[in-house]
Amino acid sequence: MQVFYVSELSSESDDSDNESDGRRLEKAAKLAMEDAHRRACIESATLRSSSMANTPTSYAPSTLNQMSPTELENHHMLLEGRIAELNDELVNLLVRRDELKTEQDAVLADCEDLQALLTTLVKETTV
Repeated sequence: MQVFYVSELSSESDDSDNESDGRRLEKAAKLAMEDAHRRACIESATLRSSSMANTPTSYAPSTLNQMSPTELENHHMLLEGRIAELNDELVNLLVRRDELKTEQDAVLADCEDLQALLTTLVKETTV
């Protein structure tokens, strides 16, 4: 996450400078949000592909009918373990999604604050 500081604001700068600063900050915030979204999508796709590789093979009903009770129990335990792993992964992804949403809200709030500050400065310089 990038932090932008507004410094050395001069009352001598004209309206176009303030507006261009606002546009520049807004563009930088949008780019940062797009970058975070892109990284989250890549991370999600990577996790999905790695979890697919560990998925147990499904069996046809006829194959299951031929398995011994011990083999069925082993398969059952593998499935329960895999379900637990996927549940943990889901919880972690939901937590990460919430963190990204909070980060996005903070960036948007910062943009709104900066826009309000620039609007105030524009009004002060025009008066």
